[in-house]
Amino acid sequence: MSKRTISIILAVHLAICWVAVAFRIDRFPLTWAPMYSVYKPKKDVFTVSHKDKKFLGEFGWLATRLDGETEWVTRYDVNVPNRSMWRLYYQRTFGKGPPKYKHMNHDAGTFDRWLWGLEAGEPFIDIDWKHRMLVAVNKTLGREPGAPDFIVSLEATGQKYRFDRDTLAYIGVDERHVVVTWDESWRSDFQ
Repeated sequence: MSKRTISIILAVHLAICWVAVAFRIDRFPLTWAPMYSVYKPKKDVFTVSHKDKKFLGEFGWLATRLDGETEWVTRYDVNVPNRSMWRLYYQRTFGKGPPKYKHMNHDAGTFDRWLWGLEAGEPFIDIDWKHRMLVAVNKTLGREPGAPDFIVSLEATGQKYRFDRDTLAYIGVDERHVVVTWDESWRSDFQ
């Protein structure tokens, strides 16, 4: 390609991107991520999740199998590094996705929401993280639906410490507990 052709391609790309900026089109095909930052006013309470990384290596999820037996599924069983494991355990199991999905679903009244036909507050993408967790753990362990060792529920616990945002004074702790249960309609994910 000649320099002139490359210059024309770059100029067209730049013009298209600036048009997307002017019309506030977030999910634009030529960009890799939503284009605008999301700001939410801070609450009076600051929360911190307690991430017990040693617990994740020794125990992890309490899993109930199809045959009724229970077992611990550790980070070593699913072969993920410590940093990824606490995200899976403390965030995805509790239904919280990565920031990019929260960002994509933020309703900033952008032009592309109208193009996609989304109502106010309607998410652009909706992912059932609990479903994904149960399917992923079973697939990683090589377990098929109907097998006696197939995991039908994952149980996770945690703590969230609350602090006053202005003074950083300790307010209390919230105990967290979730049980993700198998739904037979998810069987199609294994085919």
